[in-house]
Amino acid sequence: MNPRTNVHILFILIVMLFVFSGLFLPPFLTQSFLFDVFFSQLILLGMPILLYWWLTPPSSLPILPFALPDFIDVLFIIFLTIPLVFVGSFLNAAIIFLLSIFAGPISQPIYLFDPGQPLVIYLIGMALLPAVLEEIISRGLLLGSYLKQGNRLAIWVSALLFSLLHLNLVNVPNTLMLGIFFAWLVLYTHSLLSAMLAHFVYNTVVLVLQTMPGLPPQTESISITLSELGLMVPSVVLYGLLFLGFFSLYKKKHPPVPLESRNQAFARFLQLLKTEKTLNLALLLPLVLTLYLTLV
Repeated sequence: MNPRTNVHILFILIVMLFVFSGLFLPPFLTQSFLFDVFFSQLILLGMPILLYWWLTPPSSLPILPFALPDFIDVLFIIFLTIPLVFVGSFLNAAIIFLLSIFAGPISQPIYLFDPGQPLVIYLIGMALLPAVLEEIISRGLLLGSYLKQGNRLAIWVSALLFSLLHLNLVNVPNTLMLGIFFAWLVLYTHSLLSAMLAHFVYNTVVLVLQTMPGLPPQTESISITLSELGLMVPSVVLYGLLFLGFFSLYKKKHPPVPLESRNQAFARFLQLLKTEKTLNLALLLPLVLTLYLTLV
């Protein structure tokens, strides 16, 4: 069996577990926010990854690069990632604005943070574990299994599946952007740890912003007006320019990543869609479920 097929099946299994696991759990467990966080990461992500590693022959496993980034790389990764938090927030707001025009206020998950719990518990459950486990599946297995088809195609496919894995239509452009950025980091540094660090920094900044005192209470639905979106434009332009400036400096530190042309990557992608049914299912299943969960 094609090694990519095994990775697609793993991805589909994880999507199914995320959507349907709640049907089989006692209500008192699903009402616990911390249980939900740790269960989703350790059981719904961690266990399938371990099962995949156990059942897959070593010769079919993608090689996961774990070289330790140097100190300058770490600094660059931190300064590159922080501006993307605010760019991503704008992308989310833009999608909410567009969706609310046609579908009214958009439902959103409510995170009930317990002030009695130490912040480190939330950092582990909402920042560290997703950074490690989501990167193993997305930039480790998915990106690694597509690299022989070309670096550009591997970046595109792994980022697209990463964005669909979150099953949230509002977050698709943001997670797609992050997926591309994280994949670039892996290819530049030859290390999955670089993507894990960037992912952890991103999640940590978002978590800290969400737990700041004085924030308005979360509501089950949200909408954005055009004027509210417009007020975000100057800051997002500034953060976008900061990212591009840091990234241009960062690229000079590393040899260029060889890329096939866009036309070559697109032609190979179309060919894969014709020949690999599991790729079609891995793309369509989370897309359909995401549309249903967001709009219905």
